[in-house]
Amino acid sequence: MSKKLIAAAVLWAITPVALFAQPQPTVPGAAPGAVRQAQPGQEQGQQAHAGQLDQAFVQCLITKNEAEISLAKIAKQRAHSDDVKKFADRMIKDHGEFVEKLRKHAGASGGQGQVTQTTQTTQTGQTAGGAPVGQAQANSGQTAAGGQTTAGGQPHGFLNTLMQIGKQADEQFLSMVQRDLEQKQGSEFDLAYIGGQIPAHMRMIADLTVMKRYVAQDLGQLLSEGAETAQHHLDEAKKICKSLEQSGTRATSTQNGNERQ
Repeated sequence: MSKKLIAAAVLWAITPVALFAQPQPTVPGAAPGAVRQAQPGQEQGQQAHAGQLDQAFVQCLITKNEAEISLAKIAKQRAHSDDVKKFADRMIKDHGEFVEKLRKHAGASGGQGQVTQTTQTTQTGQTAGGAPVGQAQANSGQTAAGGQTTAGGQPHGFLNTLMQIGKQADEQFLSMVQRDLEQKQGSEFDLAYIGGQIPAHMRMIADLTVMKRYVAQDLGQLLSEGAETAQHHLDEAKKICKSLEQSGTRATSTQNGNERQ
């Protein structure tokens, strides 16, 4: 198995959940998980922040699931093992359906599949208007959808910047994995692809498990369903990987035996 590829796959889903999910303030002396009640005038702001956080998680998951689909399409074309090809077909189907559900949720909640943003950043670190990201975020009075103003524009702008950084990092990582896979063929490709799916789905399950603690109930249910599907994928990937390794061991033993004769 390609140790380099598996090590790279462990870094899959590079955008850490901790960047988005900040622990809620708790009541001193209260039971673990007890959330402080909102003070008068704070409830609207907390709801707005929660909505932005939900949309950020949705976009993060869409990016990562679309990456899984891209890799599966490569595997469908280049895989030697029928089991790997079938697994790739399932990845395309299941991750595609999950992406559609995420998009529908984003549209129903008013996000239209994107975190509301007042400035669009580019890969050069500037906004669409040409101002550096930091300068644009520092401008006070930055408004969100519906004309609501965030506190100095900071929470909203910071979240948007993290989204842009995470998306670009995910895209670059995907490109690196694609190039690595395209250099392999036959059984080497099969092991590299399916071996990488194991840590990738472990990370996906971890992300979904943590994210659902911070989102609205309806989105949390969707994430729970996604985690269950990802667990099935993980179990299947482990099974296929073990089978491929055993086949490789038998092939190596046969070859060594022939060479000694």
